[in-house]
Amino acid sequence: MKIPDGDVEMTDAPCNNNDTVCPEDGAQEENVESISDESSFYGDDDLRAELERRVADYDPSTYWQTAHLSLPAITAAYRRNYETSISRPKPLFNQFEGHPSGRQLSESIPEFLARLAPSTITSATGPWIWVANPYCAARPLQQDLAGIMEDGTRILDECSAAMAEKEAALEGRPQSVLARQLTAERKRATDRILAAAQTRGVTSGKWMLFPSPREVDAVWRTVADATASGQLGSAAKVATKSAAEEEADSQGRAESGRPQLVCVYTTDFADVADIQRVLRKLDQLGLVRKRGPWGVGGGIYYKC
Repeated sequence: MKIPDGDVEMTDAPCNNNDTVCPEDGAQEENVESISDESSFYGDDDLRAELERRVADYDPSTYWQTAHLSLPAITAAYRRNYETSISRPKPLFNQFEGHPSGRQLSESIPEFLARLAPSTITSATGPWIWVANPYCAARPLQQDLAGIMEDGTRILDECSAAMAEKEAALEGRPQSVLARQLTAERKRATDRILAAAQTRGVTSGKWMLFPSPREVDAVWRTVADATASGQLGSAAKVATKSAAEEEADSQGRAESGRPQLVCVYTTDFADVADIQRVLRKLDQLGLVRKRGPWGVGGGIYYKC
């Protein structure tokens, strides 16, 4: 079919050119019949019969009377459990409750600091002032302190005996050889004590700060507030004024400048991640210094 130049006129003329392929008569009817009700698209005769039987036997009233009615009950049960879990606060725990040198749960931090300021409290009240993290899950009262003391004493006695044997056996040998043997024996004893401590539940460690008497109140205020709000470890303590400082104050002499130790406890000396977390928080609070007010010895140290 030739298309002349210019405007193209479209017609509804039937396709009768030999060069054009037209569908054979009845092809459209065959395509429609290919997805008719008789097609296997709906399954074979057995499947269709089974589905029709299920439809005929299905009683929707049974669903609405049983399964549907259980949905509100299930939803209500889940809601009650959820509301109970969020509305029931965990009980606070204070291992120093009732102790005169410890912060009480009924005390605010300002009240606690006003009652027990480390710059004014003397050793007559006790060697330490304490504050607990009331949100900590650890329970230090469950520690077997007597047991670890017994284990530690036995391990140290065995270590001393082993070292004496090595000194006798290596008499006359170079000191470097003896030193390596003794160091290895000390390392074995240390590992045994740490393992025994974990078995006895005595796993706490502590970061140690050394503020001067002039800044101890400010440092302790920061530590006490962060501990009581659950930001640091399980507990913290600060040393009270020593007998020498009390005597100097009574005689009107200048303070000695000796630092007052502050300890921030962690629950497990083997939990390196938690120990580092507490250290990072102390650093954020401005309490970590490469050189403290007492020189190199006034920095921060960890002990377990």
